[in-house]
Amino acid sequence: MTQGKKQLPGRMICALAMLFCTGLCAVLLLLRPWETPQESNDFSLHMIDVGQGDALLLVSDGKSMLVDGGPTDSSAALLAYLHAQKLTHLDYVVLTHAHSDHYGGLRQVFEEYDVGLFLLPDSTDTDAVYSFASWLCGKNDCDLELISAGRNYVLGDSIVSVLSPAANAASEDENDLSAVLLAEYGEYKFLLTGDASATLLETLDLPKIDVLKVAHHGSSDGTSELLLSKTSPAHAFISCGAGNEYGHPQDACLRWLTEAGARVWRTDLSGNVVAAVTGGTLRITTSR
Repeated sequence: MTQGKKQLPGRMICALAMLFCTGLCAVLLLLRPWETPQESNDFSLHMIDVGQGDALLLVSDGKSMLVDGGPTDSSAALLAYLHAQKLTHLDYVVLTHAHSDHYGGLRQVFEEYDVGLFLLPDSTDTDAVYSFASWLCGKNDCDLELISAGRNYVLGDSIVSVLSPAANAASEDENDLSAVLLAEYGEYKFLLTGDASATLLETLDLPKIDVLKVAHHGSSDGTSELLLSKTSPAHAFISCGAGNEYGHPQDACLRWLTEAGARVWRTDLSGNVVAAVTGGTLRITTSR
């Protein structure tokens, strides 16, 4: 008589099944296949909502550059944003020009963060804040450097070039002494204009760009049809305060940007605005 195969007792089958399920759950918890992997930005430009002023943050390969610090009354918002980015050090701080809506929050920044290099434009306008800048660097133990057209700074995997002002520049219009910067990451280009006038910007050798930080908070004197035809920006960033007394951004500026095909992003409407390059793709996000 042929003997049948032995069968495992029911209790043993249940125990093996439970062991298998336990192991599977452990693997799933470890791998978490239901979660989308977090992408890290290769390069990012942050237009921080500091009201009626400017504060921009560039981050590339773990290196950081803060361009302007907004007005004094927005320093808490600026610091909160920098803390949220988990920054422990600022490799560069740039003051584009000596107006309080650009330097007001820098004192608190220098008190909170170690700064590698503080950059000021090499112009007669700098005289008004040079002693203040020197005092900040003395308290922070960082270096101070005057910048002019032709200087380049390495920021991680990106290059930040100074397009203006020329060395020892002078102008009756203090806004035209603003440091104008071009940040390049791979094929992407970002033009940071401070408060420079369109008349000044039109004289520069400008490439086609992806993001334009619109000059002078969207004032009509900081943008022109000629400037936009030269640069063809896909995106236009405007830093301005809600209901500000200057009427920024002005209607003419918005009309020119729209006609040029640029998508407009404003801090007064969208809060913080970030242009991030991840995996070769540029994406814009906002905080509201």
